[in-house]
Amino acid sequence: MMSELQIFEWLKKHNAPFALKLKVMELFQVNTLLVEMDKELIEKERQVTILRKYVLGN
Repeated sequence: MMSELQIFEWLKKHNAPFALKLKVMELFQVNTLLVEMDKELIEKERQVTILRKYVLGN
């Protein structure tokens, strides 16, 4: 799998249009956002599990 830098170097080397470079950058940003949201969701689920065990004694 290529890193972000490798992908941008490849795009530059092949004279990719600016619009394509922009779209690739946007996709990397969306991916980063989704990863962060997923981490937050996992943490909230962990907290709910702990609270259920504490409150319900399960």
